Amino acid sequence: MKTLKDLCLDCLMNNLRGNISCIVRCLATVHKEILLERLVFHDRLTPDYLPHVTYNLFSSTIRRINFYKCTQVTDMVLEQLNYSQCKITHLTISDCKSVTDVGIVWITKKQTCLEYLELRKLHQLTAKAFVNLCSPCLRTVKLRTCNKINTEAVQMLLKKVDSVEELALTSCKRLDDSVIAVICHHLGPSLKDLNLRDLYTLSNSSLILLANHFPNLISLNLHGCSRITDEGVNQIVRKCTSLRDLDLSYCTGLQSKPHSTSLTNLPVTLQQLSLVGVMSDDTQLITEAVKRLRALKSLRLCGIPAVNDESLNEMLCSIGPFLEKLDLSGGLMSPLTDDGISAISRHCTKLSFIGLSMLKQVTGTTLMPLLQDHRRAQMLKTLQLGCFKLEPDVLFIISTQCSALEDLQLSGVQAVNDEFLITVAKCCLSLKYLSIKACREVTDAGICALAQYCLLECIVLSGVSNITDKSVYALANGCPYLKEIYISGCSKVTRPAVRYLVNACIPRVNFEHRIPNADPDPSSSFDDFNAAQPHPIATTQYTDYI
Repeated sequence: MKTLKDLCLDCLMNNLRGNISCIVRCLATVHKEILLERLVFHDRLTPDYLPHVTYNLFSSTIRRINFYKCTQVTDMVLEQLNYSQCKITHLTISDCKSVTDVGIVWITKKQTCLEYLELRKLHQLTAKAFVNLCSPCLRTVKLRTCNKINTEAVQMLLKKVDSVEELALTSCKRLDDSVIAVICHHLGPSLKDLNLRDLYTLSNSSLILLANHFPNLISLNLHGCSRITDEGVNQIVRKCTSLRDLDLSYCTGLQSKPHSTSLTNLPVTLQQLSLVGVMSDDTQLITEAVKRLRALKSLRLCGIPAVNDESLNEMLCSIGPFLEKLDLSGGLMSPLTDDGISAISRHCTKLSFIGLSMLKQVTGTTLMPLLQDHRRAQMLKTLQLGCFKLEPDVLFIISTQCSALEDLQLSGVQAVNDEFLITVAKCCLSLKYLSIKACREVTDAGICALAQYCLLECIVLSGVSNITDKSVYALANGCPYLKEIYISGCSKVTRPAVRYLVNACIPRVNFEHRIPNADPDPSSSFDDFNAAQPHPIATTQYTDYI
């Protein structure tokens, strides 16, 4: 249920044009920022309402801006916000398709206090967007999936600021290997965190350049940089001796000896390591690389053929007592069985995250000693156990012992039913993320129980064909902070129910609701979510299922 604070903010948000507006102008800055964010979430910057928003909320005290997925956020809106003489410290604009270079130029003009800049899915941005950047204290820059951002744009950005400590340039299709020379030219040793995910053209020579210029790097993400090999990575691991977080996922040039000696030379300072998709079948290489890293707290070895029962036991015997996160999820060809998983129960004493999805030979029974250990069970925050053969006894122990769970993923586990979900709802009150895709025994009873007890933020129900609008209305009223819902294949759920949920929740709700072979209904449109009216079932308490 919504808190009294949220209800008051809703009231103010819906009455900016009335007498209550004098109260809005007297609000604390943090509440003005929250109101502005929620107005954007619910597409309330309409031509008739925008003047009331600008009059009441655009002020010189605004410090944090978060605009997400709203076509009503335009260059003109950003220009008006700048005219309010706000001194922005944190600016995030994501997936606002009407924003162009002009808007970013306006919102960054004279912003000398800007510390954090994140721009995502702004496909019209070019180098011209950054001509007004002038903040001497800009520490974090993140550009994600901006398809027109190229090396010239990054050069324009970085020559305006040289204080950046965290830089993310991820999934920007026009970026190429030449951007590395620009980064090295404009930034100094203060750069600590560099994310180059999906920079497919990254070469060994550029990686060596990075190693020479940024020896103080603490975090480096090379996910998907498939052209780099042992030559480049070796320089990183030798010169960046303070590295604590390294992601080499899908760096397929590191698959086997003699081209992977860099893996056995990884710095012992590493606390987080990801080797997802490094399809090495060299068991000795992977084992030697991992077991010497006694400082590791997080390890991801998903989809690696070399990780079998014997090698996993050898690795965990060495580093298991120190691990807090372990992800071994893999494809259907993974050789891991319950014998290998037993090493987790024997050696791991501090785990808060366990990922074992897509392991077709695993039933979970050898995890029982860990789950039955009250101290270790209470430490678990995330369980990803989408194993097709997961035993009902394992589910029962999870539902009764793991009361601190926040993230539970059981997609495809046929033993999941209403009884299990009702027990989880009563025991795991901190649960925020639940995935039970294709768990066909689940009905409205289980979902309504979850909605009554847990403040869910994301739920995956795709393929759960028994649920109806009743579940959707229960989630709308019981989970006001819901951000994501996936209900494709749920043919008994109607569009009006989904519209009601989208309007009722506080954040913008991302949803997926596709019904194969359904007749198109041109009268049902998601263009106007505000058209949904409260449904009588919305006020019903589902206590009959608890």
